[in-house]
Amino acid sequence: MKNKVNKTRIRIIISFIVILSIMHGCFSFFINYQIYQEKMNATYTAESTVRKIETQLSR
Repeated sequence: MKNKVNKTRIRIIISFIVILSIMHGCFSFFINYQIYQEKMNATYTAESTVRKIETQLSR
């Protein structure tokens, strides 16, 4: 009986660790994607500003 309880407890702990690992991977991906989006937005804004300034200087 004790052996069966230990096997069940080990399965629960392993399942919990697997679920936490998957959640960590998803959150890491989401955070990295948000950082990527912010960098792309900043790049676009900077390039747009440079184009506007170049247009003003060429007049």
